[in-house]
Amino acid sequence: MIPYFFSKKRSVLRVSRRDTEIKVKPFQLQSKKCKPTTNNNTFHQRIIFLVSTMSGIHPDGTLKKYPTPKPTTKGAIAAATGDLETLKCLPKSELNQALDEHGNTLLIWAADKGQDGCLTYILSQINDNKDIINARGYLGNTAIGRAARGGHLPCVQILLQQDEINPNLANEKLQYPLHFAAFKKHLSVVQCMLNSGKCDIFVQDRKGRTPDQDTSVEEIKNVILKYKQDQQF
Repeated sequence: MIPYFFSKKRSVLRVSRRDTEIKVKPFQLQSKKCKPTTNNNTFHQRIIFLVSTMSGIHPDGTLKKYPTPKPTTKGAIAAATGDLETLKCLPKSELNQALDEHGNTLLIWAADKGQDGCLTYILSQINDNKDIINARGYLGNTAIGRAARGGHLPCVQILLQQDEINPNLANEKLQYPLHFAAFKKHLSVVQCMLNSGKCDIFVQDRKGRTPDQDTSVEEIKNVILKYKQDQQF
C-alpha cells in the first residue's frame, strides 16, 4: 500500500508521500519526481497519472476491486465485535501499536464496526501514541473514514472530539470520509462532520467531485451547499 494523501483547497491539489510532494495547479504540474507539463485538460485528466500509481485505482481511473478484510487476531476480533472485556485484558502496547495482516489497528476495527464502547476505551489507552488516531489501515483507510462509510454516528462523534483527528485524509482510492458519508446517504453523519468545523468541503475524489456532488440524496447535497455558502460570509 502506498501512503499517499490528497487535499484540495482553492486551486491547488497536494499529493503527499513520505518522500515527495506534488502540487497540481491549473495547467501546471510540479514535482520532484515528475516532469512539468502544460496541458489544458480537465481536473481528472490532469491527475489521472498520479492516482494511477495508487494501489486502489487503475490507470484508466476506475477503482480496483479488493476482498473485504475480516478481523483475525484476538484484539481485532474483540474490537470488531464489541468484546470490551477481552480488550481490557490486552496489554496497552497492543492497543497502541498492534497491526493485523491487513494493516488495521484495533481503533480502525472498532470504528469500522460501529463499536463506540471499544473505540472509547482504546482512545483512553493511547495517551502516548496519538498518531494512531489518524493511522491508515487497509487500502489507506482511517478510523474516521470507516466510521463515516458505515454511518456509525457515535463513532464519528467520538473521533471528531479528538484534538488530533484529521478527517481530511483520503484512502488509496481517493475517497474521503465526508465523501463516504455523502455517497452512502448518511445524513446525520454528514451534518455531524460539517458541524465539527474540521472537514474540508472542497476535497475532490478521483473524478474531481466534491462531497456535495457525490451523493444521490438531495437533502445531503443541500446541507453541504448551505454550509459552503455560510462559510463564505
